Amino acid sequence: MIQQATQNATQQKPLQPALHGRCLSRLPFLLVAFWLLLALVRCGSSTSAATEWTFGDSLAIRAKETRFVSEVRYSISDTHYLIKPTQENRAILAAHLEVFNRQANLVYLSVHKNSLRLTDQNYFEYRPLDPFQDRIEVEAGGGGENSLIPFIWADGSAIAPTINMPSTCGANNQNCQLVGWVFFEVPKSTKPTQLVWEAADTIYLYFTSR
Repeated sequence: MIQQATQNATQQKPLQPALHGRCLSRLPFLLVAFWLLLALVRCGSSTSAATEWTFGDSLAIRAKETRFVSEVRYSISDTHYLIKPTQENRAILAAHLEVFNRQANLVYLSVHKNSLRLTDQNYFEYRPLDPFQDRIEVEAGGGGENSLIPFIWADGSAIAPTINMPSTCGANNQNCQLVGWVFFEVPKSTKPTQLVWEAADTIYLYFTSR
C-alpha cells in the first residue's frame, strides 16, 4: 500500500505623525491583502465537518477532517494517476480517517466498496471510490499530487492486501493504528451527516460542524 494541525495586549503610545502617514499610505495594500485572504478562506475545500471518536467492539474510529476536492492525484514509482468525478456537477469528498484496534488481540481488516457508506443531509447514501480502480493513468503529475495519501483501502488485491491490525504497536507491529484517506463522489452541495464503517466492526460516525 502506498505509505503512508496568547497574545497579551499592551498599551501603546499614539503614533507620531510621520509614522501615522506611512501607515495610511499602506492602508489600500493592507485592505487588498485582507480581502484576498478572506477570499482564499471562503474558496477553501474544507467542509469543516469531522466526527468524535466512536467505539465499536474492537475498533475506535474518527474522521479527523473532510474536504471537497475537484480531483485526487498520486503516483506509484514513476507512474502518475488521476481520480476525477464522473459528472460535472459532482466533487470528491475526501475523508481523513483514524482507526485503531482498542482491545482485540488481532483484527483482520478488509476495506472495500461495501465497507463504508456516507449519508448526506438528504439521506442519500454514497459508496467509496476504489483508488486503484476508479483512476486513470496520466502522463505527468499535477498540483497537489500525493497530498491525499496514504489511502485506507484493503480489498485483498495484490496492490491493496488485507490488513492484520494487532492491539499493540511495536517494531514488528506497525499497523495497530491506521491514518489515511477515503474518497466519495458526491454532488457539490453535499453536507455529510453520517459515515458507517463496516470492516471487522460496525461503527456509526456522526459529523459535526467545526
